[in-house]
Amino acid sequence: MSDLTRILILEDVPEDAELMIRELRQTGMKFESVCVSTKDAFLKELEDFSPNLILSDFSLPSYDGFTALEDHQRAGNGAPFIFVSGKMGEETVIEAMEKGATDYVLKNRLGRLAPAVQRALYEVEDHSKRLRAEAKILAQSEELKSINRELLILNRISAEISQTIDLDKMLYHALDTITDSGLYDLQKKGGILIAEGEKLNLAVHLGHDDKFLKHHENLTFDDCLCGLAARTGEIIISSQCSGDERHTIKYPGMEDHGHVIVPLKTANQVVGVLCLYLPAGAEINKSGRDLLQNIGSQLAISIENAKLYEETKANSLHDPLTGLANRSLMKNALKKAFAVSQRTGRPVSVIMLDLDHFKKYNDTYGHAAGDRLLVELAALISREIREIDVVARYGGEEFLAILPDTASEPATLVAERIRKTIELTEFFLSEGRQPAHMTVSLGVATYDVNISNEDMLVARADASLYRAKSGGRNRVEVWLPLL
Repeated sequence: MSDLTRILILEDVPEDAELMIRELRQTGMKFESVCVSTKDAFLKELEDFSPNLILSDFSLPSYDGFTALEDHQRAGNGAPFIFVSGKMGEETVIEAMEKGATDYVLKNRLGRLAPAVQRALYEVEDHSKRLRAEAKILAQSEELKSINRELLILNRISAEISQTIDLDKMLYHALDTITDSGLYDLQKKGGILIAEGEKLNLAVHLGHDDKFLKHHENLTFDDCLCGLAARTGEIIISSQCSGDERHTIKYPGMEDHGHVIVPLKTANQVVGVLCLYLPAGAEINKSGRDLLQNIGSQLAISIENAKLYEETKANSLHDPLTGLANRSLMKNALKKAFAVSQRTGRPVSVIMLDLDHFKKYNDTYGHAAGDRLLVELAALISREIREIDVVARYGGEEFLAILPDTASEPATLVAERIRKTIELTEFFLSEGRQPAHMTVSLGVATYDVNISNEDMLVARADASLYRAKSGGRNRVEVWLPLL
């Protein structure tokens, strides 16, 4: 059998399998692959091909992804299992990770496939190294027992950070476990900073007062030891920060201490830093550095997975063009607001908004300019409503705003303010072209006891919008019971 990575692809659309293969080959990865589309063929290749990695569609005509994952786990070859699917809802993603899937990639985001594969293969390789190291430790002399202890700590930390995919919870569990591990006299104090461009944001911390937090706002890669570790990608150790010129953040009342700053790296990218405290004068040997580097790598991978999960979750609830709530999130928000109004009698209003002559604009300037216009309008509408309100892209050039605890008259004032702001705005949508002027028509409806469900409320706003269109456009119409 070849030394190349062996990839088994479970996919019933040959073109999709070919796209996966092409995406991986573009990275320079060397591998051989087998593609199957049925359960029998999949089970046969699990035994005959002995894959190092499995890429599986989630839903095939006669074989679902969860069953394939279970069959793979029963086969026991230990290869990472990555779902590559056209659509996976939030609950399905969570269930897949809980059942033992290594990762997931959406087919419309195949650019994420190669990093996911590299992470999976790295974790397998790293796990194999740990297993070999543990076996060696058991066979060697008493002096190597400390290494065994470090590996046990590493496994404990790995288990803690794999318990949740929520970023904040995962970071807190990680920091709490590391500072409580008993390694190198670490103090029960520290922080994890996440990189955003060239900035470092303190995501979680332990044992710090307000004075410390104030001095660690707006950190960059040029600030103090944390910035140095982020910029160089190397572990930074300072045995006594009071005399270390690299420790640039100092303030009255700061106790003398030592530091170990661990960059959190995936491949060649630093995603954050782990800041730990040592007693002044403490040192860390090479074995300790290696362990901390492994901890940093595991933590970095978990951060990337959590960010990907959050991004997927956000994308599933927001319109990809405008960033506004999509219809799914809109329906949930409307259902909740309507239920509150039914229970308490307090008002809720909705505003339906539609661009005037948008088709003519698209025909004149092109769909790309139309998309840019929708993005700018979405931002403008969002600025005109409160933080508790929800604005959603209802469809095409239609938007719907949900205004909890808002009666008809103030809702009408909001609608009129939006209408006037859009009418007076000059939209510069392409270089060298005259600014565009747009108008909108709006319909307003407010909950009353005759409305039995939230759909009726939206229907009334839609009917009012139709009246605004019929009445000449660029106007606000309000649903009145007599009409």
